[in-house]
Amino acid sequence: MAYLDPAQIHHLTRQRGMPPARLEAGWSDLVARVTRTDPPE
Repeated sequence: MAYLDPAQIHHLTRQRGMPPARLEAGWSDLVARVTRTDPPE
């Protein structure tokens, strides 16, 4: 896994209007699936 790309975050949040909370939740879910742990609440 790699770091989140700042340009991609900018694109999703500013240009596409994705709420930062949704981006964080998706990233946390992905990490939990890959590491087979429970996602943070």
